[in-house]
Amino acid sequence: MKSLLRVSLFMLVACLMAAPLHAQVNWSGTVTGTDSWNVGTNWSTGSVPGSSDTVDIEGTLGAGGGSLVDPEIDTSFGATCGTLYMGLTAASQLTINDGATLVIGRARIGSETADGLTTIINMTGGTVTSNGSTGSTRIGFSYSGTPGAGMGELLMNGDAQWNQTGGNLFFGYQGNGTLSMSGNSTFNVTSGVPYRFQLRHRLCRSEQQCNP
Repeated sequence: MKSLLRVSLFMLVACLMAAPLHAQVNWSGTVTGTDSWNVGTNWSTGSVPGSSDTVDIEGTLGAGGGSLVDPEIDTSFGATCGTLYMGLTAASQLTINDGATLVIGRARIGSETADGLTTIINMTGGTVTSNGSTGSTRIGFSYSGTPGAGMGELLMNGDAQWNQTGGNLFFGYQGNGTLSMSGNSTFNVTSGVPYRFQLRHRLCRSEQQCNP
């Protein structure tokens, strides 16, 4: 009986040690003079987020409404996270510079407060891959469905590229989702990946390439 108990305890400890750690990492932006994603002290944990972490980027709500927070992923830096939350309490913005990359498992993008501000992923270039490893990506999302909340936009310029390789993709999910494209930007959805555009919220420009 004691031997069986020892084996069971050993297996439990081994399983706990093998289980991946999923940290909650909040943007703090405490470093003066830089909004770089790749500076560890700009994050609540003191470290740059990893591939299994949950990242939360929130604006600061002021008396007259929301004010934007704008971290940046610098050129040639490869950022990653398991889940990306933006705008759960107040509108925020994430800028992805030319040559930068971001790999996410899923995302929830949209200002939860009905303050008239839009939470934005602003791609001046670079590449985002949403692989669906942790769920669906929703741009223009609100948990509450409150009128005027859930304003989210994906803004693509230059040679920006978005690759949806897995999971569900929604523009407008209990909110208003917008896709804006210019320059040589490309939007790619892997064959077999379910996606939905609420066309009344979609802004497309004449020079865009949209696949499929």
